[in-house]
Amino acid sequence: MGRLTAEQLKVIDLSLIEWYYEQAMARHNDLVRVESLITERGYTLFAIYFGILTAAIGYILTHLSANDDAALTSGCLSIVVFTSISIGYIYHVIKPHTLLAPGKEPDKFTIPQYIAYFKGKDIDQKKQVVSDELVVLQQKITAQEAMNKKRVEYTKRSLAFLIFGSFVAVTSFLIAFAIY
Repeated sequence: MGRLTAEQLKVIDLSLIEWYYEQAMARHNDLVRVESLITERGYTLFAIYFGILTAAIGYILTHLSANDDAALTSGCLSIVVFTSISIGYIYHVIKPHTLLAPGKEPDKFTIPQYIAYFKGKDIDQKKQVVSDELVVLQQKITAQEAMNKKRVEYTKRSLAFLIFGSFVAVTSFLIAFAIY
């Protein structure tokens, strides 16, 4: 969405532009709420992964010299590797990220540019300012949505590595069990 032209400003009503802005704010607030849910789930997965990693490493360290537990040790080693990769992905989900607040600080209102733009023109100023804010809000919505999608993708990869690691752990356990 770009800036409204003078003709568009004459046709469209201010209340309609404000309604569009309210709808865009609702969309942005929804995306921020989704971001918060993604972060909460990321912390939960992070805690679960560390629990799994701690248990696997604890088992390996306590049974390192035992020859009869080679199958379990090899299974735990694969769990350690794949859980570590999962933790790497989930870290990208929970690491601090930029907050895209919907509004502007007063020093970014670009008042001098508006004064120069409105000088000598018969344009409803409030319509143009609200529509410009709508453009800025659209940019923030787009950025927030892209960030949310990226974080969801990291979560999916993390879970995929954990599931794949579980299958590798079972396979390595069975192979080591058959050998010993």
